Amino acid sequence: KERMDAMKEMGDVMKVMGDMVKGKHPFEREAFVESSRVVATNSPQIARLFPEGSAGGKSEALPRIWREWEEFEALAERTAKEAETLHELSTNGADSRTLRKQFVTLGKSCKSCHTDYRKKKEKH
Repeated sequence: KERMDAMKEMGDVMKVMGDMVKGKHPFEREAFVESSRVVATNSPQIARLFPEGSAGGKSEALPRIWREWEEFEALAERTAKEAETLHELSTNGADSRTLRKQFVTLGKSCKSCHTDYRKKKEKH
């Protein structure tokens, strides 16, 4: 549950930031800074949130995570680094172009884990 809550929280704020960088919503610096803080705070915990034997139930985690632990851990660390960079840039007043570029970099890092280590979502 802790893992699902953290991932949902990160997903929610990534959507908030994504809508801003895509121009779907006006850019609001405070909301962007707070959203980036949530990802920067949660993302260093990713590997810890996947202890051995925690697959099953409602989890979307694939068993491949534990078979390829070093690769998974490296991707999680990269995501944490990219999240921290985004938070630092947003806190320090970077322009929207710089934030958009770093947001895309962070998004690609998130997606690399989801592509390899998360069950595909069923389309209805």
